[in-house]
Amino acid sequence: MSWKIVSASVTGKGHLDQNQPCQDAHYHAVVQEILLAVICDGAGSAQNSQTGATFMSRQVVRGLSALVEDKELPSLQPVNQEIFTGTLRTVIAHARDQLAATLSIPAPEEISALIPDQNAAQPLPVRAFPLEETRQQQQQQEMERTQVSLRDFACTLVGCVLSDMGGYFFHIGDGFAIHQQAQGLAQLSLPENGEYADETYFVTDHNWQEHLRIMPVPPLDAGSFIGLMSDGPAPFAVNKTKTAFYLPFIEPVMRFLRTVPEAEGCLALKNLLEDEKTHRITADDKSLLLAFKS
Repeated sequence: MSWKIVSASVTGKGHLDQNQPCQDAHYHAVVQEILLAVICDGAGSAQNSQTGATFMSRQVVRGLSALVEDKELPSLQPVNQEIFTGTLRTVIAHARDQLAATLSIPAPEEISALIPDQNAAQPLPVRAFPLEETRQQQQQQEMERTQVSLRDFACTLVGCVLSDMGGYFFHIGDGFAIHQQAQGLAQLSLPENGEYADETYFVTDHNWQEHLRIMPVPPLDAGSFIGLMSDGPAPFAVNKTKTAFYLPFIEPVMRFLRTVPEAEGCLALKNLLEDEKTHRITADDKSLLLAFKS
């Protein structure tokens, strides 16, 4: 059996009305039968959050993919959770460093052009500092520049690393990760909000490691599936008690997706998320990724 992945990110009515782009992004890969997937939701208060979301979702998946290809990813058994957490922190930290290095070259509005395409393997360039600056001055100036710039590209992060033996959800900020079992039971990684309901945490925060959460996921049984989402679809995709998918929504969706090719499923999911009914429920951008064995 192989992975079947159906995903879409769409612009919410709030951004459509303001002629603004979608601030969600998603990315996934299957490497040696291991599913690697990430959804990022850009902060509405950050002027380039859509670029941050696109960059971070791609670079985290690519970093994990490289570990799988080089046989350096720790075993995805629950007993290895501490080792996996350390490895994941390194991958995320490297992605943040890549973003910071990129931000030191152009003005913020030019950043989108520097996001590598899917097949790009070369590292992102880093600007050289003038020779007359001392190393301490360089580090201080780069730190100040990075802290300011990363706030402009703030985004949450929710993802998974899964094999036939199970794996992990990983999560910073809001959004949901769901392992939905065939009997209706589910395992969820829930949103983490701040003091107020509309506050959350971002992978671009200086204290992001304090808010990185890891959850072991058991192997998928027949009929079960994985869902990752930004907070946009949650009002109609997650039940009121936040204990599972909202079954009247997800059951017909999954019945259809199991019968069609991935490309057709992605288009159907996109159309569903763009439907006027969903816009009436929530004006937020919406990203949803569904994965199952077929």
